[in-house]
Amino acid sequence: HNTQQPHWPLGHQPNSKLNVSCSSQKISQFGPYRSASTFQWYLLCSIMRACVLTEHKENQTDVLCSDVQKKLTFPNSPPIRVRKLQSEQQLRGLGSKSYAMFYSQDRLDRIKVKGTRCPGCSPPPGTIYVQGVEDLAARGLYVILQDYQPLFGLSDSQVKLVHSHMKYWQIIRQCCGSQQSIDSRIILHNSTVRPTHAPDSYDQPSCQIYNLEQVEIAFLQTELSRKFPDALFPGGGRVPGDPLIVTQGYCATTNAKIVKGYDFNGRNWASYEKVLLSKQKQSL
Repeated sequence: HNTQQPHWPLGHQPNSKLNVSCSSQKISQFGPYRSASTFQWYLLCSIMRACVLTEHKENQTDVLCSDVQKKLTFPNSPPIRVRKLQSEQQLRGLGSKSYAMFYSQDRLDRIKVKGTRCPGCSPPPGTIYVQGVEDLAARGLYVILQDYQPLFGLSDSQVKLVHSHMKYWQIIRQCCGSQQSIDSRIILHNSTVRPTHAPDSYDQPSCQIYNLEQVEIAFLQTELSRKFPDALFPGGGRVPGDPLIVTQGYCATTNAKIVKGYDFNGRNWASYEKVLLSKQKQSL
């Protein structure tokens, strides 16, 4: 079989035939498991919400970001759709070529192990932008936003709207809920499992330095949160056992469950901890 390892240039893909703007009606996000795909999806949702607030004032439009988002504020106007595709089957079933596609690339070491036979490890045809999980960790939210700004034609004030909202959402995503960083969950479980990321790693979440209650308050006070309070999703869909949206107390409630043995997507920590400890012992 072909052993050549896949590699794609990050950022804007000049060969894409589709363009995006604040007027786009259909956007899709796709990427493999744990590739910061949820970050990219929620960033795209936030960008389109900023567009709605600043450019659609006379003809208000909803930004529909999730299949579980049933409540529409403006039911008489076709919503802007930002879809997070969870599988290649959903990708194949998209049906319409009018969806502007964004892709989140897995860690290069994981791609190397999976090789070219990895389902979902390559950008779909026509992808507009490829976001690398390691590149995101190294460059950070503000610099990544500079990539998206010219793609959508965003003004500086729109970028600030998105940045002020996303900087708090990132912390909540990494430090709260059952899908938070494995390193944060290890601390909450008071486990002897070695952390996944070194202290000086770009993507070490360092959740212990944050007052998560104050982070929640700041997040809920951002303009995008106040305008879209029923669609503040911490994950890309309904997460078993977690609240659907972020409200005051989300972090305290979900993290208390993790302390009691709840883990990623409802998995039992005690069983998973044994697997991790066994793997770490074998690697010594």
